[in-house]
Amino acid sequence: MRGGQAGSALAALVLAWTLWGCGSQQGGARRAPLAVVGGEELSEEDLQRFEAAVQSAPRAAPEGIEGHREHLQSLIDIKLMAMEAEARGHGRDPALRAALEAVERLAAIETYLRVRLGQDVPITEAELWETFKSHPASQAVRVARILVATREEAEAAHAELQAGRPFEEVARARSLDRQTAEKGGDLGRYYAFDEISDQIFARIFALEVGAVSAPFRTPQGYEIGKVLDKRQVDFEQYRPIVQRVAVMDKFVRRRREHLAALEEALALRLGEEGLKKLLGAWNQCPGYPELSPEELEGPLYTFTGGQLTLQQAVNVLVRTGQAYSPLDSAGLDQRLRQQVVPDFLLWAAAQRAGFAEHPEVQRRVREEREKRLVKALWEEELEKQVEATLEEARAHYDAHPEFYRAPEEITVQEILVPTLAQAERLRAQIRGGADMGELAARHSIRLHAEQNGGRYSIRSFERLIYRELADAVRAAPTGQVQGPLEITRPPAAALKGAEGVDRAFSIFRVEERRPEGLRSFEETAQLSFFYARQQKQQRRLQELIEGLRRAYRWSIDGEALSRYVLATAHS
Repeated sequence: MRGGQAGSALAALVLAWTLWGCGSQQGGARRAPLAVVGGEELSEEDLQRFEAAVQSAPRAAPEGIEGHREHLQSLIDIKLMAMEAEARGHGRDPALRAALEAVERLAAIETYLRVRLGQDVPITEAELWETFKSHPASQAVRVARILVATREEAEAAHAELQAGRPFEEVARARSLDRQTAEKGGDLGRYYAFDEISDQIFARIFALEVGAVSAPFRTPQGYEIGKVLDKRQVDFEQYRPIVQRVAVMDKFVRRRREHLAALEEALALRLGEEGLKKLLGAWNQCPGYPELSPEELEGPLYTFTGGQLTLQQAVNVLVRTGQAYSPLDSAGLDQRLRQQVVPDFLLWAAAQRAGFAEHPEVQRRVREEREKRLVKALWEEELEKQVEATLEEARAHYDAHPEFYRAPEEITVQEILVPTLAQAERLRAQIRGGADMGELAARHSIRLHAEQNGGRYSIRSFERLIYRELADAVRAAPTGQVQGPLEITRPPAAALKGAEGVDRAFSIFRVEERRPEGLRSFEETAQLSFFYARQQKQQRRLQELIEGLRRAYRWSIDGEALSRYVLATAHS
């Protein structure tokens, strides 16, 4: 028995067994396996897939033959852990069998659809052009907008528009975006569908020319949009998008037609007795039909090779939000034929066509089995048996003070708004005695301002979130209102709503400064226990793997690995 170094890092191994795939690919000239583990061969494709899965892990990029050998050793270690879990009886767990049956079913259906319907989907130029004309990618839209700070202002502006006041007049009078307000709200150019957020698209792009939207929330405030014009974009620019859409549309049609044919071929029938029982019990107590276990296991639909039970129908109805609504026979039949019957028919058809034995399906089942076996062994050896003591937690705290240092922290109260004029008005209100927290809750576009009154703790590593504000608070005096400070391109994830802004303006006040320093053990006890336990788990994992390497037969073919490394370097 020979192998590489004595194990790999805990984090990389965890990532490996949660993401990797291990089954051998079929077809092509057979090449010597890179390794053999307990009689199972590991091919070049196995290692290639494993390395692709762990590329995001620390130190994952292989360097030379030793880097690839380390990855191969990790792959072998995972196999050994799965073999040990099998030897301990985890493979006989009923929950595992149920999970594998679900994976087999899903994989067989997906493979059946891909092979029978998803391959060789021809699309003509005429079909592409028709798809393009009906797709939003075909139109660029020129819009105007009215931007206001509050819902009340937006509703007032919208009421004026509905009363007949021209959009341009309302924009000039009310919009906070003064650059566009002077032009009647006109943004000044055409926007293609992929230049705007889904939120804007849903609210405006579907409107006809001249139509005005209802008010809607954005990170900048509340907006009302108007479609000024539409024009067709260059077809070739969006050909790849249109190609994908056209193929998917045709596949959906094929699937729908195929399901209709399967209903006939498999003699799908709705049982009147089961339907009557389910409707009666459901409508008496929606979501909780009082039926016996025997009644729930009775058929609602039957077809050649299977049935859909009343229990399965109840599960679908609850899962799809129908739990508290009464049902009629037509509505129930329609919902189930849309949401659950197709999978039952496709599974029956896939089984009859032999797709349960398809190599791709079997590979996915093996991968799932191995992953769950490794997880079961992990939980038994490392989760249930490894705990850190108070002494071990304290020892980690004393040995690694770098883990427990608190960075400098500055507590600041802030109002972030989209325009300079609004920021100046708010600062004037604060000087006049207005409560800054209330103003932040009403006007700030910073995330969570309505809950925390605009109070945030800023640390040095958070400059990417707070941008110029993170620098300004260091130099600002405590207790004095500062700003307006221009913030360029604040991250959309730190703002309310889904759309970002190019710039915003901050009014802020530093409330408290906490200097950098070592936190006490009492403050960090929970973190200390976590790190100490993690250290023990890593040592136990290393011991477990070394023991498994001694207990099971495995080997690496050095020549085959060298050929793989050479081929990988040239690919």
